Amino acid sequence: MHRRLYKCSVLVMLIGLCLNTGILYADDEPEFEAEYRDWKLAGIFSGSLNLTQFSDWQAGGDDTLTITGRSDFWAVRSNDRYEWKNRMRAVYGISKINGEDFRTSADSLKLDSRYEHKMNARAFAYLRGHANTSLAPKYVHFDTPKDIIIDGETMYQDVDKFRIATGFDPISLEQGIGVGYTLYETPDETSEITLMAGIGSRQLVSRSYYVKKDDSTTPELEYEKVSDDFEMGVEMVLDATITINSYVKFTSVGVLFLGLDDNLWRSRWDNALEVSLGQYIGISFTADMIYDESVFDGVQYKTGTLLTFRYRLF
Repeated sequence: MHRRLYKCSVLVMLIGLCLNTGILYADDEPEFEAEYRDWKLAGIFSGSLNLTQFSDWQAGGDDTLTITGRSDFWAVRSNDRYEWKNRMRAVYGISKINGEDFRTSADSLKLDSRYEHKMNARAFAYLRGHANTSLAPKYVHFDTPKDIIIDGETMYQDVDKFRIATGFDPISLEQGIGVGYTLYETPDETSEITLMAGIGSRQLVSRSYYVKKDDSTTPELEYEKVSDDFEMGVEMVLDATITINSYVKFTSVGVLFLGLDDNLWRSRWDNALEVSLGQYIGISFTADMIYDESVFDGVQYKTGTLLTFRYRLF
């Protein structure tokens, strides 16, 4: 209950912060300082280290070590008729508590590409792609040993952790084609809200990805392997960013998809609040949400807070 209230309070504060600032735009891009054959390029690496140790500390606490790294790369090409944007973000972090083994605390690899052909000052045709996966194997950890049943047959007894996926598994792919419209744009073209709608497809490529399908009437935990999936449908995309000043920026991308064959809804909503404290130091708050009825009957979400030390590669 307290965790839900905390998350709700954080969300309310973020919304209030955004409403008070009031400038929206849709390009979370840095200042480009490198060029190669009409391509504008940028790359930024950021990392963080958190170490906490206790000795006879009467208020309690756990010795903690957390290391996280993030790399962002952009490549943009444009002229009067079109714009082609590409971005890759890789995040990986590990943590260690009270001398236990290191555990993965953050792990994602995202690639986005969008080509826009201008029809007039505000309308455009688009072709886009998105890929999302993880870099390392995924595990679930248990406070007490559990018995696990896989696909209703194979059983593991008294395990304290279980691997639900290998590295680069699963891979989620999105493709879309349609028309977009710029709802809001500032004269200098740095601020805008964009809405897109069209035909799209979703693919889930999996070799060994398991999701929890537990039966509460049995003491064992039950997991089922997720099969490859492909679905055509209609999509709607809202791409927006809120800039407060030269130091604070909020970005948000929401994708809503309805499958034509299975008639199931799929959506993802990625949010990030970036605060720059100087040339090399910043804070980022992230909140991601996934809803996919074909995989899990419920909303999946994760949040993160990261104090980073940044270095511009180019």
